[in-house]
Amino acid sequence: MCNFFGVSNLAKKKITLNKVEVDIAEAQEQQWLKPVHNGFEYENALILIQDDDNKIIPVNAHWEFIPDGINNMKQVVEARKNGIPWLNATSEKLLESNMFKEAATHRRCLILATHFYEWQQINDPFLNKNVKIPYAISVANQPYFFMAGIYNVFKDVQTNESNVNFALVTTAANSFMAALHNTKKRMPTILNEALSYQWLQKSLKENYINTIAKHQIDSEKLEAFTISSNFKKATNPLQKVDYSNILKPNTLF
Repeated sequence: MCNFFGVSNLAKKKITLNKVEVDIAEAQEQQWLKPVHNGFEYENALILIQDDDNKIIPVNAHWEFIPDGINNMKQVVEARKNGIPWLNATSEKLLESNMFKEAATHRRCLILATHFYEWQQINDPFLNKNVKIPYAISVANQPYFFMAGIYNVFKDVQTNESNVNFALVTTAANSFMAALHNTKKRMPTILNEALSYQWLQKSLKENYINTIAKHQIDSEKLEAFTISSNFKKATNPLQKVDYSNILKPNTLF
């Protein structure tokens, strides 16, 4: 699962995707980009989509996939109580799911990030119990990266308000993330520039959708460091914290 990610210290006014420049100045001015996007607060985040003119554009989108058949926000809130937040879409079942198949086939998006967050479960020898150590994970030597997503358009029939909403696609963890996210062993589907561009193309066939959705970034391209357990509310969520009293040497790296 991936329920927390962020965009931090991104000074660029334009980002590049397969030599196509996408202007994100408005996103920065409107503060769509945050160091912590908390999925359980159902926040908005910057996604990229291909519009009807085949132009790649940024969209301020609601992080929580709202499937067809839900007609108002009251129904959305009720669904949350039943433990269905729809923050992630499992790559292995993407085209088998009644909820996600139509969006996966026709409405794919990219989620801009500079890092994401996960926890490693470790036995604390002093407390004699398992504790969760939070990490910030990024792609080495890259100022930003793209995660695969799918999106939908929701209209509240009572208020006539609408939004673009999305789910982040997850895949099986590579060896790096399996050691770090050692309970669920999942990770976001992080795509290189070429695969990111392909993911947005409307003509993409189902077999390629499946292949790209399940893509695992190479382990050696990821880097991570430990952060505060209170990072979600911290002024500097990416401040490094030393857990050497708990973590054994070479536990992860």
